[in-house]
Amino acid sequence: MLKYKPIKSIGAASEAVQEFTNLEEMMSYVYDYYNVIQGSYNLFSREDFIIHGYKGDDSSTGWKNTFGVCIRRCGDELYDEPQCIGICSFNPGEMSLIDMDTIINSMSN
Repeated sequence: MLKYKPIKSIGAASEAVQEFTNLEEMMSYVYDYYNVIQGSYNLFSREDFIIHGYKGDDSSTGWKNTFGVCIRRCGDELYDEPQCIGICSFNPGEMSLIDMDTIINSMSN
């Protein structure tokens, strides 16, 4: 199980927590929300996603082991440091090896 919550300054209509069974589902949801539902086509690509920076426990959600969901690019602007657009939390025991490998690799980039 993977949980995602956007940061408050982005997409106020999307404050509800979303739950996913794998990383690809979460990434597809975030991509579709900002690039299709919001009408901001090509705001960022799926390749711009990164799970970045262990955030620890989040008191606003009660989640343990949270990480930043970040993007490397927004529109034409390429960031030196990834910009956080949300947080996610997952139980490593419930994640597939492919998802865990993707998360670990994205954190090292």
